[in-house]
Amino acid sequence: MNIGREIVQELVESTTPIIALYPGKFKPPHAGHFDVVAKAANVADKVIVIMSNVPKDEFTPEDSMKVWRLYEDILPDNVQILISGKSSPVSEVFDIIKDKATDFIVLYGKGEESRYRAIEKDPNTYSNVKIVDAGTFESLNATDLRTAIRNKDLEDIQKFLPKSIDAKKVLDVYTQKEFKPGPILHESFTPQKAPLMKKFVEYACNELEINEPQISVINSPTYSQENHSFGGYIPSEEKILVVVHNRNMADILRTLAHELVHHHQKLNGDELNGEDGSNTENEANARAGVIMRKFGRENPEIFE
Repeated sequence: MNIGREIVQELVESTTPIIALYPGKFKPPHAGHFDVVAKAANVADKVIVIMSNVPKDEFTPEDSMKVWRLYEDILPDNVQILISGKSSPVSEVFDIIKDKATDFIVLYGKGEESRYRAIEKDPNTYSNVKIVDAGTFESLNATDLRTAIRNKDLEDIQKFLPKSIDAKKVLDVYTQKEFKPGPILHESFTPQKAPLMKKFVEYACNELEINEPQISVINSPTYSQENHSFGGYIPSEEKILVVVHNRNMADILRTLAHELVHHHQKLNGDELNGEDGSNTENEANARAGVIMRKFGRENPEIFE
C-alpha cells in the first residue's frame, strides 16, 4: 500500500480520529485486499471496508462477506466490513466523509483515482480527507480467483489467499449452492424467453436511442431473496443484471426497461441516484412505463 510518509506523519499528529475507508467490489477479496486493510489498520484508528452490493455473475456480496469473516480472525480489531447500501460504494464514501469531526484516508485501487478527483479539486471542502493509492497486486486479481473457485482447484485458490487462510474454507463458501456463472442475454438462454427478451431490448434501445449494453441474466432461485432485488445497473461496467427465475415476462421486461433508462442516463452524464424519489429513479420509472405500454400494445404475449 503506497501511503506516503508525509501523509502518515500528518495523520498521526492529528488530534481528531482517523478512519480509513476502503471501497471496492471484492468479489471475492484476495490476499492483496487483505494486505491493504492490515497495513491501513496500523495507521488509522479504524478501517472500514465498503463492499459493493452488486454481484459479479453469481459471486454475491454475501459470499464475499463470508470470506472477509475468515480474514477478520487474523486482522486487527479496528477493522469493520460493510456491504454498501448503494450500488456504488464510492457514493457511500462521499456521504461518510462529510463528517468534519473525523480525518479520513480514502484508499483507491488501480485505475480508480479519477473517481475521487473532486476531493483533490476542492481541498477546502475536503480538508479532512486524503486519498491514497492502495497499490497494485502482482499476480493477484479477483478474476483469476473466481476461475480457481469455479474449477474447485484448492492449490490454485490458495495462491490468492493470506497464508494462514485455508483454501478449503473459502471454497466451502461457494460450494454450498449450485454454482454457475451467469449467462449473457446475447448468448443462448431459453427457447421460450430469450427471443422475446432480445426483441424487447432492441425495441427499448431504439426508443432510448442507445446501443445495447451487456445484460447478464440471473436464473438463481435465491438471488432476489438474498439481495432484495430483481436486477440492477452497474455504471462502471455499463452492465445490466436481471433476475428471470420465477417471474412473468412483463415483470422481467419492466426491470430491463428501468435499467436501460439508467444506462441512457449514465451515457448522458447524469449523476445516478438510486434513492427512492430521486430524479433519476423517477425518470427511470416513468420512461420504463411508457416503453412497456408501447411494446405491450404491439406484443400482447408479454402479459400471458
